[in-house]
Amino acid sequence: MSSELTPKQQRDESLAGKRAEFVKKRAVEQRRRFLPIVIAAVAVLAVAAVIATVLIAGATKAPTAAATPGVGVQTWSGLKTTHVDGDVAYAMDPPVGGPHSAVWLNCGVYTQPQHNENVVHSLEHGAIWVAYNPDSVTTAQLAAITKSLPASYVILSPYPGLSTPFAISAWGAQLRFADPADPRVASFVTTYWRSASGPEPTAPCTGSLDGPGKIS
Repeated sequence: MSSELTPKQQRDESLAGKRAEFVKKRAVEQRRRFLPIVIAAVAVLAVAAVIATVLIAGATKAPTAAATPGVGVQTWSGLKTTHVDGDVAYAMDPPVGGPHSAVWLNCGVYTQPQHNENVVHSLEHGAIWVAYNPDSVTTAQLAAITKSLPASYVILSPYPGLSTPFAISAWGAQLRFADPADPRVASFVTTYWRSASGPEPTAPCTGSLDGPGKIS
């Protein structure tokens, strides 16, 4: 039998070779065409993974210092703002919020103790209250603390029996201290004086009740 290919077989073999070469070239072109798409897809997935990591980290990290009360500051939440008649048995002493009189105390400096229920209404309006123990605070200390306070939305009054020389309060927050130069006092004022977190920070602190012993 002859081993030579017939013309037809030669043509078939040639066509088969060409088809194989075409398929090979096409596969190479497809790889070249899809490679950028694959790389882009991997890049998108990598970016998505980074974003997810950042979001998860941001959701679980601790609150920033600005959102955290200063050292020694006690805070209370969920305080009621209802108006009541008569005395209120407050859970904190001096009080920093809760049910109170419908009449607020005009802000200012007082030489006599004031009714808690009137002062608390002023705190609701964004005022801060510096209560002091008259038996443990000197005239010089009173002058120093008065000078350091804002000119408005402040109440300064004696509070007999106070366990510390001073206590500065705002709605839902309080800091006790002994030295008028304590830097925490200025920080407290910056944070809580007419704070937007209070119930009515734009309500007035004048035009209402002048308590006994008001001097300014």
